[in-house]
Amino acid sequence: MRVGEKAVDQANQQRRNIEAQLEPFRLLMDHCVDGMLIIDGSGTVMAYNKSAEKIFGYTAGEIMGGNVSMLMPEPDRSRHDAYIRNYVETGVAKIIGIGREVVGRRKDGSVFPMDLSVGEIPCDERRCFVGVIRDITERRTIERQLLQASKMEAVGQLTGGIAHDFNNLLAILMMDLEILEQSCRGDSEKLELVNEALDVTRAGADLTQRLLAFSRRQSLVPTQIDVGDLVSSVAGLLKRTLGEEIEIRASGVSGLWPISADRGQLESAILNLAINARDAMPSGGRLSIDGANVTIDKADSLNFEELEPGRYVRLSVTDTGTGMPPEIVSRVIEPFFTTKEGGHGTGLGLSMVYGFVRQSGGQLTIYSEVGIGTTVNLYFPRDRSAPEASSVADVPSDLPTGTERILLVEDDNRLRDRTERALASLGYRVETAVNAVSAVDILADGALPDLLLTDIVMPGGMTGIALVEEAWKRHPDLPVIMMTGYAENSAALAESAKGGAIVLHKPFTRRQLAEAVRRALG
Repeated sequence: MRVGEKAVDQANQQRRNIEAQLEPFRLLMDHCVDGMLIIDGSGTVMAYNKSAEKIFGYTAGEIMGGNVSMLMPEPDRSRHDAYIRNYVETGVAKIIGIGREVVGRRKDGSVFPMDLSVGEIPCDERRCFVGVIRDITERRTIERQLLQASKMEAVGQLTGGIAHDFNNLLAILMMDLEILEQSCRGDSEKLELVNEALDVTRAGADLTQRLLAFSRRQSLVPTQIDVGDLVSSVAGLLKRTLGEEIEIRASGVSGLWPISADRGQLESAILNLAINARDAMPSGGRLSIDGANVTIDKADSLNFEELEPGRYVRLSVTDTGTGMPPEIVSRVIEPFFTTKEGGHGTGLGLSMVYGFVRQSGGQLTIYSEVGIGTTVNLYFPRDRSAPEASSVADVPSDLPTGTERILLVEDDNRLRDRTERALASLGYRVETAVNAVSAVDILADGALPDLLLTDIVMPGGMTGIALVEEAWKRHPDLPVIMMTGYAENSAALAESAKGGAIVLHKPFTRRQLAEAVRRALG
């Protein structure tokens, strides 16, 4: 036998000896849920379990006898043999260790994060190494979702608090301007200035509503909605709004499950998405609105931030526009972030939609590809409750008045003063309290008012909702109006509304105040 053949024969025999020694390890490896492989000192794969097959996409037959570097992306692939040689010669571990996060490469070329633990084991007269691999793609996805949720919650708390205080200021300004408007009836120039100021104030109110929608602190009035009927009615408006260059298609919207949501906010959300789609199609294109009934199981819910398994109605708005790269998609729901030129858009449209959907118990997802288009999916929980009858109150042409006694509870001195004056000008007798605790004392000691008009968020350790509950314990039939810039406890607010309380959103006009009072008093 020649020298070369003898060397090959010895190498093959040594490999067979190693494989025989590794046989007990293979039995253990095949029952391990993590990926496991064993390599020799040259990086050759000696053992490779079934879990590793699932992780990397290579079968044992494809990987055994090959170099382990084929499971690594560059630059680790080119450097790995040198790492092993260096460890064997010097004992310095570059890859050898426990609990190291690295990047793996699958058979299809895709890369993924993984935890890699490596240890040395004896086998024949050679040095071998066992690697334990865990795919952490899902863990990284969940961590990113939690980080994003935490960031959005922090921003939401900040914007919600600012919007609440700003609403109080706008309410004062709006009522003062309305009084000033009456005194300027004979001066057209001054009247024009006042009307412009009123328009700006209303625009400010709309801005705070968008902030509250994003922060999920606006008060919604959910009703049972037939999504198909709503889309059909909105489609007509979109055709007039978007122009002839945009083709509008609606499909799959019949036979959808009913949902419970604020109808006005849902219409506004669809309109916002449609306008964004139009801006992404400057040369025209197609806007599609599609609906589907979907069931999300526990495995599916991992792909959605804070979305429980269950039955949902998915409403998808798709355009054939310019699309967005991933780094833009990851930020588009942030408030004030916009891809539009300066002076075009506030950056609150999509964040408002996101906040509304989340507050409605659903979720929003975005898929976009540059040069192809974008799809925004809105998921709403299926509503199983009975349909609710809706009614529209008659709106009188003049401000309604009255002489009843009203207990006004508001901690903001200026807003309390303006509201008291507005009610007095309508003929009502007004008694005021600076917080809920003072109001309870008035209800206990004084004559029963005809109406309780209270703010919700107040200092002093007692909220307006708690005040209403206490008032109804004493006087179950007492009419109640709750003023709010946002609903910090939306569930409790909804319960109070079910009990007959009317919700009046700040900032409000004198007409809205007058009509709410008369509606509450019957």
